[in-house]
Amino acid sequence: MASLYSKLVRRPLGVLEELEGGVAEWLQGVGLLLVIVVLNTALSLLAGAKTPVEEFLEALQAAVSFSVLLAASVWVVLALVLGRTESPLKIHAASIIIMLPLILGPVPVMGLIAVLVTFGLIYVLLHQIARLSRGQAAGLMLLVWAIIAVVAVAYARLWA
Repeated sequence: MASLYSKLVRRPLGVLEELEGGVAEWLQGVGLLLVIVVLNTALSLLAGAKTPVEEFLEALQAAVSFSVLLAASVWVVLALVLGRTESPLKIHAASIIIMLPLILGPVPVMGLIAVLVTFGLIYVLLHQIARLSRGQAAGLMLLVWAIIAVVAVAYARLWA
């Protein structure tokens, strides 16, 4: 079994199809999430952000929260709408992989593009992981977007 990292380097567009859902693969995904946080923090510090510890903790909280929310949203949509259950570890690892563009979050214009690309990659996740048709994947992608938006608004109202 090749590591998640070698799969990303060899076949970045096909890596989601090759996910197996094991614990080792998920732990590699969590390591990838930490790489995303560290690179995001470094870019924020270059842009003149707060202290390194504050910025790292904020980036870590945001990355973990978003990756869990994204994975849970995809898993719930697949389970409730289609009646299919995929491995939660597989879905979470895939969610972390599609978060890679968010490394560019602190860069003003690139941050917006990174968010749009990440949300577009939800379609790829649904199409490749769940093996859905293009129409189903597009419809469920919109549903996942709606769930994320509702949770984000609720979170902002409760803890803002």
